[in-house]
Amino acid sequence: MLACFSKEELKSFEIWLKSPWFNTNKNLPKLIAELSKFHPTFESKHLNKEKLFARVLPKGKYSDRRFNNLFSDAYLAAEQFLIYHRLQVQEDLQEDLLTRELQEKYLEDWFFKRVDEASRNLETRNKKKWTDHLQMYRYHSRVYAHPGSKTRAKGGGELLYKMNEELDTLYLLEKAYLLNEMFFRKRIMNEEHPYFDAELKYWKALSEKMKHPAIQLFRLRFDFIDEMNLDKYDHLKRQMFLDFDKLNLKNQKTHLLSLINDTNHMVRQGMLDITALLDLYQLGLKTDLLLTQGKLTMHSYSSIVISSNTKGSFDFTHDFIASYSKLLDVELQVDSVAWARAHTAYWQGEKEHCLDILQHHEFTISYFSVVSKVLSLQAYFDLYLEDDSYFSYLFNYFDTFEKWLYREKNWSDRLKKSFLRFVQLSRYLARQYGTLVFKEEKVNDMLEGEHNVQALNWLKKKVEEVKMKRKLTNTKEKV
Repeated sequence: MLACFSKEELKSFEIWLKSPWFNTNKNLPKLIAELSKFHPTFESKHLNKEKLFARVLPKGKYSDRRFNNLFSDAYLAAEQFLIYHRLQVQEDLQEDLLTRELQEKYLEDWFFKRVDEASRNLETRNKKKWTDHLQMYRYHSRVYAHPGSKTRAKGGGELLYKMNEELDTLYLLEKAYLLNEMFFRKRIMNEEHPYFDAELKYWKALSEKMKHPAIQLFRLRFDFIDEMNLDKYDHLKRQMFLDFDKLNLKNQKTHLLSLINDTNHMVRQGMLDITALLDLYQLGLKTDLLLTQGKLTMHSYSSIVISSNTKGSFDFTHDFIASYSKLLDVELQVDSVAWARAHTAYWQGEKEHCLDILQHHEFTISYFSVVSKVLSLQAYFDLYLEDDSYFSYLFNYFDTFEKWLYREKNWSDRLKKSFLRFVQLSRYLARQYGTLVFKEEKVNDMLEGEHNVQALNWLKKKVEEVKMKRKLTNTKEKV
């Protein structure tokens, strides 16, 4: 428990234990003071039961039972401190508890005054959380049902309408989040929720009257996932950027990450270029929404580098590598930097420098091992298009990469298939490029219906490049 405390929290805990209102065991402050010396790892040859007991209870004879009882009391005190500490930072919760106490003690003037102030404070917030709507409902409900309140006798039922609106908003926000998660699991994990379609239809009907920005975005999102097309995607993306600052933190993260997942899906389907991800990732970095406990995932890191370099935003890539590589898990950092620098060199046209970086670095992380091989193949392919002497290097690499994939045990068959298909299609395109009589129709349709393939955007560009180069070659030969 104490290992999870920050230094500031541990110091507060020590002060908290010294108050007789919170703690009556005089030995607990001594115990925590001694343990604090070993925070946060609590690993030392000087830390054991007997030595700790002697420092905390110098006059007593060591007893396992007494020692365990002391630790049990300390654990219970730490639990109580966490509750108290959480309450200290939750002003809305404090206000809620206070108004409840005032109501139950029949201090009616104070009760109505505090509820009115708290309600107005919540109403003026621009970015309400779902808990704000819940609290608004509670305040209205307490006033309406209070024995001393004259609200029920008033005409119009204003509070009833307010309560109803808060409940609808609360329901729509949280239900939309759940429906969004259900859709995500359906797409990624092939999970089917038996009532998803009916619940989504009900949600849409109820949400029609709502002008809440997050709810309006969910309406656009659910309309888009019913029929994924570029017009609906562009509308959703533009609206998310327009309304982003109006959303609370939870909704910002939900809508941004959902749109990143949608964009990735459309990139894999060949409907979008991977560069469409860059502005979304930049927004995620600017707001720290891509970070989890201050860390960046390996896949987000690589996707940002790929989308940035593909777009030609090399200054951004260099700054990103310098700033964000250290936010990866330590064991990933060396491989990620080597791969990212090689990838940047490739897209800057420095193919041989890219290969030099890759060949002089031994990748230990499975993911970077395979994506570095993809990058090597791309570099050899481009060099071959520039110089026929790279023919043997490229085709030997096709065979080497393919055999490595068949031997690899760390990847699922579906994922291996996507890399194998990349190798096979690249080989086919290279052969068509080198054939004596080039037939454009053979490469025009080679990617038709291909979805489970790595670097699909790159392959599409290479198809066009091969066609253009062969046209130029044929024109020169005719001249």
